[in-house]
Amino acid sequence: LGGHRRDSDQFVVETRRPLVIGRDSERAVAQGASERSQAGSPRLLVVHGDAGVGGSALVADVAYELAGRDWTVYRGRCQEYLRDVPFAPLIALFERFLGLNDELGPTERSDQVVAALADLSPELVPFASLLNGLVSVNVEESAVVRSFDAPQRSERLTWLLVQLVGAAVADAPLVLQVDGLHFADRSTIRFLEQGSADWREGRLLVPVTFRDD
Repeated sequence: LGGHRRDSDQFVVETRRPLVIGRDSERAVAQGASERSQAGSPRLLVVHGDAGVGGSALVADVAYELAGRDWTVYRGRCQEYLRDVPFAPLIALFERFLGLNDELGPTERSDQVVAALADLSPELVPFASLLNGLVSVNVEESAVVRSFDAPQRSERLTWLLVQLVGAAVADAPLVLQVDGLHFADRSTIRFLEQGSADWREGRLLVPVTFRDD
């Protein structure tokens, strides 16, 4: 989405409604997904097409409408050079959920992560240290995390992030847009796969754009 800057380049709102020419059947599908998500049923909206055919404008139009209804709009863009960085297009979103900013010192950041998880969903707190590498904090590991091997840590981190989004949208609606999925890292793909299976309620719309590449 284009528009004025909010907390980061990923949190933005269009100043004018995007122009979508034609695409009546696709717009109807997108509008249906939007309406169901507004009713509290999370939806994954997959938009597939070549560059320049209007897929991004279609998604931007839906996001514009929901932003006007006080939804938070987040746009993460997958980049080819970041294919080896886990969750690359989503890091700014999780920092926002956790209340992290550049003004916090190292200890404050770690304390903030624990406090934010406790506020969103207390049962997630024992897993807080799994976020250390992702959002640059240093939370002490709990006994349960110390018992995990490397594959279990990876699996549990994906689970934690899915739970974090689910807890967040219980209070505030969200458009979580991921552009360029053909360049996505494996962790982001696993996150979207697990989220699409686990998100059962809440005002959440997840538009995903990709092309054959």
